[in-house]
Amino acid sequence: MSTRLKTLQRRVATLERVFAELLRERGALACRCRKEVNYHTADELKKILSVPCPLHGVRKVGFIMYLAPTYALAEEDRQFCECPPKLWREYLEGKRSRPTSDELMKESNREQEKHLPIDSAASQRQFEEESAKRDAVVREYEEALARQEQLVREQDESGL
Repeated sequence: MSTRLKTLQRRVATLERVFAELLRERGALACRCRKEVNYHTADELKKILSVPCPLHGVRKVGFIMYLAPTYALAEEDRQFCECPPKLWREYLEGKRSRPTSDELMKESNREQEKHLPIDSAASQRQFEEESAKRDAVVREYEEALARQEQLVREQDESGL
């Protein structure tokens, strides 16, 4: 076999090893972009949106939707849940068996007692404050996503 052919074979083998290593590294980087993100509070949403996608930078999260605290967040976002324990959510998360009607009724009664008497003006203020916080979080996220997309467009145009 000629020296040139041996050299070429070594170079191809080196390239194959480098390429295989890159594939292994990229395979370990799972895309965290989604079609939908759920949240219970604006503070949780901010934390959820701050998690980057290892492949794309700012995560594309698609539809952002409020979820009542009774329901479980996506498994990878549960670490950000700041809500007090709820029987049904714990069941949905696989932490307990299905709650009985009696357990759910008792939990509901405790919740109602905690919030009585209802101050509608205070409730309205709290709702408006939470909505404003959520809107600010979403606006900040959308601006970061737009900056990233602009950067990608500029890199594509410059051939990088």
